[in-house]
Amino acid sequence: MKPDVIIAGAGIGGLACALCLEKQGFTTLILEKFHAPAEVGAGIQLGPNAFHILKHLGLEPELTKQAQFPEKIVMYDGKSGAALAHMPLIPHMQQRHNAPYAVIHRADLHKTLRSQVENSSRIELKYSSALDAFTEEDGNVVVKTVGGEEFCARVLVGADGSRSTVRQQVLGDGPPQFTGQVAWRTVVRRDRVAEMFQAQQTGLWLGHRAHLVHYPVSSGQLLNIVAIIESPDPPHGWSTCGNRDELLPRFENWAKPAYTLLQQVPEWRTWALYDRSPAPVWGSGQVTLLGDAAHPMLPFLAQGGAMAIEDAWILAGFLKNNLGNPQAALRAYETLRTTRTGRVSETARDNATLFHLSGHQRLLRNMAMKASRAAPGLLLRKYDWLYGYNALDEV
Repeated sequence: MKPDVIIAGAGIGGLACALCLEKQGFTTLILEKFHAPAEVGAGIQLGPNAFHILKHLGLEPELTKQAQFPEKIVMYDGKSGAALAHMPLIPHMQQRHNAPYAVIHRADLHKTLRSQVENSSRIELKYSSALDAFTEEDGNVVVKTVGGEEFCARVLVGADGSRSTVRQQVLGDGPPQFTGQVAWRTVVRRDRVAEMFQAQQTGLWLGHRAHLVHYPVSSGQLLNIVAIIESPDPPHGWSTCGNRDELLPRFENWAKPAYTLLQQVPEWRTWALYDRSPAPVWGSGQVTLLGDAAHPMLPFLAQGGAMAIEDAWILAGFLKNNLGNPQAALRAYETLRTTRTGRVSETARDNATLFHLSGHQRLLRNMAMKASRAAPGLLLRKYDWLYGYNALDEV
């Protein structure tokens, strides 16, 4: 059966897009370059804005088994170890935005999405099918793979990551740029770390040219840890084994609890962080982009996965209402999403600076955060524009 839509990439964004399209009655073919499921990494945070959509797709029961729901986000000063401020999550997020704030292992989220896709009669997922090129012919998009296969659909969606093949053919704007920041990620058994790291919360430690994030995943059995440092040299490859002797000196002047936690970790994986300037358009004709292919997200607002999931629902909605004119539907989707994703990207970049301050700027930041304690709802209100957004109401 000829699919309505072809999606390049079976990551979180591509799988979510297929499920959203299925919800709107479309048939979809997903082309994945890897030979088998390959979603690696550590944790991912899902704010209410993402959880609305996942719940609507029928994934809430399975996600609830794997996810954790932190009681709060606590911000610490990395040097002194002092708690600066906190954002309450339970029950405030549910009450405020009618959905929870969840954290989950990326592999668990990917497996849940993939299982739903594989059980669908409207979605076909083909591995070892790297997209090579595409053309538009007679109102269709004809896709050719590296292996020589050819497929045809009304629409092509590039959900193939920050080094998207689809993007290069559509926009030709070259590869993303290294930011000078490297993420070190790992998971450890939660029962083997200090008591303060066993709390049901997300911890964010701020320091000079570095910061640290941790939260529970995998039904609470593991602690996800992400240490981000500034570095002039990106590691080779997308997920590279990291030597902790390179990491630990960057944190040796930090508060003892944070440094001791890092000392306990035997294995790390490193990711170089890449970014792009926002593009005014993401596609042409009957081709568009989604997720990191359209807007790489720095992890300093924990919204990369959520933005891809939002993209997926909005795109599916516009196509449902305008299938007779898919070009108009795709341009409308892009116009709507570039505004929101641009704001999220900009806020994440601002946080990259805020988290890594030193000297008197660090002191001023800490004073401002401590002052927020006098108004417990201040941080919640600050992010209403982000977490209070419900894509289900948009189209």
